[in-house]
Amino acid sequence: DALAPPQAPLGVDAHVERSDSCATAPGLDTDGDGFPNGVDCNDCSPQINPGAFDYPGNALDEDCDGSDATADAVECDRALAMGSADPRDAARAIGLCRFVTETSGQWGVVSARFVAADGSPGPASMSQVGMLPTLGSHAPLAGGAMFALSSGVARAPGQPGYTDGCDVLREAPNGFPPGYPAESPACPGVRSGAAYDSAALELRIRVPTNARSLTFRSAFFTYEYPDYICDEFNDFFVVLRESAGSWENLVRDMMGNPVSVNNAFLAACSPGRHGGRSFECPLGRSFLAGTGYDGSASCGYDLFGAGDVGGSTGWLRTTTSVAPGTILTLRFAIWDSGDPDLASLAVVDAWEWEIEEAEITETVPELI
Repeated sequence: DALAPPQAPLGVDAHVERSDSCATAPGLDTDGDGFPNGVDCNDCSPQINPGAFDYPGNALDEDCDGSDATADAVECDRALAMGSADPRDAARAIGLCRFVTETSGQWGVVSARFVAADGSPGPASMSQVGMLPTLGSHAPLAGGAMFALSSGVARAPGQPGYTDGCDVLREAPNGFPPGYPAESPACPGVRSGAAYDSAALELRIRVPTNARSLTFRSAFFTYEYPDYICDEFNDFFVVLRESAGSWENLVRDMMGNPVSVNNAFLAACSPGRHGGRSFECPLGRSFLAGTGYDGSASCGYDLFGAGDVGGSTGWLRTTTSVAPGTILTLRFAIWDSGDPDLASLAVVDAWEWEIEEAEITETVPELI
């Protein structure tokens, strides 16, 4: 059921701006990319400079390090400890392999930290994060690991530290992340409960000078299907982007629902009508196999006799525009709603920089 690793961007050569009539000299910044000739190895192309991302295998040295990158060179997550407490390893598992200082002018992760969903110290337990080499039948979409974030334990059956219980980690609630609680349009009149057992990864990333959008994949798994549709007990997974002091959630469906059991992308499950909504479940239950969300866990009880417990969105692809050379702040966060029971889990992987600007911020399912 795992997706094949994403391919490198096509047609990169065609997007590199060149000019045969370009005239430059040492110290000049003819292409206006912020890097003068002498530091810039091609002062006739704003897509080539030390702050650029070097797309592997295209025979171009975009970042001026003397050679074209290879696919192996950008895979830094093949030997990560599953239980690492280093947030930089979480960035590596997502596919961000470069770490820089804020003043370097180069692209890369400027800072990384684990927090609670509201940005306060957290999570309650480091078992809530994991650098997973597999999740059930799913291999990473790129590299050797994917980053897992859970309101319980971020492990699958057979992995060290896995539990099949409900993983109540903290009896007291956390604060909400910025902009939340935000209710699901699919469930009018339903109010979220307090946020419990939250966990988050916050990254500050300098965008490459030749990138105008980014893409990553994520998938959400929950014990809440089918008993808690349109209920206060809905766990949430969000990816928040900060801009001028406000925060926007990047991962939401076409109705604006944040990712929870109420999201329209819930596609791996047993079909049925629950909470006044119909679920077609086009991925069936095979996507859940071996994840713990397949009905095998003791926490996955069917309280109301509604049917097979466990559901997932399947893999989702999120794309959003970015401003070249700026510092981007993202917070990947998950939390239990209403009480600390019935954990959920999200995985994030396959980060990519794109040359073309995204017309809109969009999340779409990759049904397989």
